[in-house]
Amino acid sequence: MAPVELDLEKALPVDGGAGFQPSGLHLSSGRLLTVSDKHDDAVFELSMQADRAVARPFVTFQAPAGEALDLEGLTGGEDGSLLLVSEAQFRVLTIAPSGRASWSTPSLEKAGQADGLFQQRNAGLEGVARVGTQLVLAAEREPRGLLELADSGAGKLLAYRLPSAACPARVNRPDDVADLSVAGGELYALERNAHLVVRLTRFDGRFREAEYWSYAQTENDPRYRYPDRAFGLAEGLALDEEHVYIVLDNNGQARESAKDDHRALLFVFKRPH
Repeated sequence: MAPVELDLEKALPVDGGAGFQPSGLHLSSGRLLTVSDKHDDAVFELSMQADRAVARPFVTFQAPAGEALDLEGLTGGEDGSLLLVSEAQFRVLTIAPSGRASWSTPSLEKAGQADGLFQQRNAGLEGVARVGTQLVLAAEREPRGLLELADSGAGKLLAYRLPSAACPARVNRPDDVADLSVAGGELYALERNAHLVVRLTRFDGRFREAEYWSYAQTENDPRYRYPDRAFGLAEGLALDEEHVYIVLDNNGQARESAKDDHRALLFVFKRPH
């Protein structure tokens, strides 16, 4: 199955300051929000300008009991709150509009492991999206999978592996899910090792791959390419009616075409219709 290649509209370096490593995207009332896995105290807004995107704190908070978070994704709650995924804690953190932070789930590590997930170090929770009244969370890789639970954090947890990708990653790269996003009631996954955005649909009560869009040509373009591409660099995915947004975590690398520029990149693509 040959995926549709996404049409790039703009590529913007991200000004976020030292150590800024974007991880996850979420659109909220027209604002493009992100977290950084090196910042445990803020959600950032990405403001797009003609030649760059600027990351500024949107809401700041204090982690419960000063715990390390390693934030890897975010989505919105019904009451204007934000729900953040902590890979370090295997939990969902709720940030109220006031900035108050509290855990909304217990640790999901053992429950995921019981269903075969979370078998590799540093391959835990990577994204979250709210589908109706359900939270869907991504288990990154080896094996990749999904966890579903009520957005209140209460009730039965469903955890399962995703089948092998129909458009697999390159040789020596595992199938993965790096982020999740909802648009128009549909769930989308970022499969960074294969440079894909994938629409997921329900089949027999579980999500399965249904449609594929590729951004491989853009990420491998000499203008935007980073020297270390052993694995995909994309970390965040968001969609609206007209665009697909993908943010890269370059881990401080400079692009091959800009040896002194160590900023991350935000890609804005035209959304296929």
